[in-house]
Amino acid sequence: MSRGSVVAVLVVLLAGGSSCGAPEAGTPLPPLASLPDPTTGPRTTTPPPGPTTATTTTATTTTEPPPARPSPTRAGNPAGGVPVPAGAAAVDTSSPTTVIGAGTPVGCTSQAVVAAVAAGGVITFDCGPDPVTIAMTETAKVRNDSGRETVLDGGGLVTLSGGGRRRILYQNTCDRAQGITTSHCQDQDHPRLTVQNLTLVDGDSTGDDTEGGGGGAVFVRGGRVKVVNSTFLRTGATSTVPTSAAARCGCSVSTGAGRSSWSTAPSTAAPAPTAGR
Repeated sequence: MSRGSVVAVLVVLLAGGSSCGAPEAGTPLPPLASLPDPTTGPRTTTPPPGPTTATTTTATTTTEPPPARPSPTRAGNPAGGVPVPAGAAAVDTSSPTTVIGAGTPVGCTSQAVVAAVAAGGVITFDCGPDPVTIAMTETAKVRNDSGRETVLDGGGLVTLSGGGRRRILYQNTCDRAQGITTSHCQDQDHPRLTVQNLTLVDGDSTGDDTEGGGGGAVFVRGGRVKVVNSTFLRTGATSTVPTSAAARCGCSVSTGAGRSSWSTAPSTAAPAPTAGR
């Protein structure tokens, strides 16, 4: 290439370079009005956050219902259709003379039962809502001279147990230790004993032949006795008297001119838990 050619190429390059840089002198600029105004043009608006909704959680407490109280034991034939004579009906115990216990099994002891039976009157129990068994460490004996009818009402929840060692209840009008009140102790209508709504288990008078023996659970000689809605289980005795319904229930009854009445039957129900002695 000749020197003249090189000069010509440089001139062309210099002349074309103006299109890639700043505008050439004399080139008019676009008016400002034609440019978009960032303050007036369309804008993207973010909405403010809405009101906060508080979520309330309510805790629901479910209270389990208390366990149902056991139904009092019904001995005999509660579905039977034969009416019970008025004289054999249960005694009203709504106003007791003595209440054994104070709402728990703690005060329901053999000693309390023995003392209450000796004093006579209407005896009820408050050993709590559950069935309870009182282990008898001594036979409860009815006093002939107490002057009051003795009523022992277990409320269908109380069991008296002889532990297979002793008789549970005893009444004998000719026993001097219990007081002689007439000149004809073998023929009198008092004292009077009622056992109702009660279970008697494991009474035993084996070897005791007083008045012919018998009466592993209840021994009655003279006066009057009534047993209502009560259960006798596992009684033991030796007896020389003829077998009777009372004897089969673990009772020995010889009332002379007195009276005895029964509205009960044996049962196979299991004994309840044992209370304190």
